[in-house]
Amino acid sequence: DKDAYVSAFRDILRTNPSQTYWFWPLSTMLKRIPSEIFEDFHQERIKRSIWLHALWPNEKTEEMKKHPLLFSSDEQTLLRKIKILPKNIQMETGYGIYGTKVAFFSTTKENYIIIIDSKELSSTIKSQFDYLWNVSKQYST
Repeated sequence: DKDAYVSAFRDILRTNPSQTYWFWPLSTMLKRIPSEIFEDFHQERIKRSIWLHALWPNEKTEEMKKHPLLFSSDEQTLLRKIKILPKNIQMETGYGIYGTKVAFFSTTKENYIIIIDSKELSSTIKSQFDYLWNVSKQYST
C-alpha cells in the first residue's frame, strides 16, 4: 500500500537521524515502492543530511536504470554508502535502522510494514548489519 510506504518514510524523516542502515532487497522493493515516493524520500533525506548505508543483494537489476539516484556512485553528493552482500545471503524482508527504531518491509509474498521503537532490538539488528557490512563488497557502478 502506497500510504504505508509514505508513512514509514515520513517517520524516518521525522526522527531525523544522522545515519540510517538498510538491508534492502533492491529489485523487489523497486517494484513495490512507487518511484515518486522513493525519489521524494531520497531528495528530502539528502536535504536533511541523513546518511544511508545499504546492503544490497548480489544481483543485477534493470530496475535500477529507472532510478537515477541509484545509478550514481557519488557517495558524498548522495550521502550514501552501499555494499553488495555475499551470494549466499538471502533477502526475504527488507529493513531500515534509524535511531532506536527498526522498520521492516515485506517483499512480495506478504504485505506489511512494521516499525518497532526499541533500543534493544535496534542495537541487535544493527550488530547483525555491521557483521554483514564487514563481509560484503563495496558497490561500484
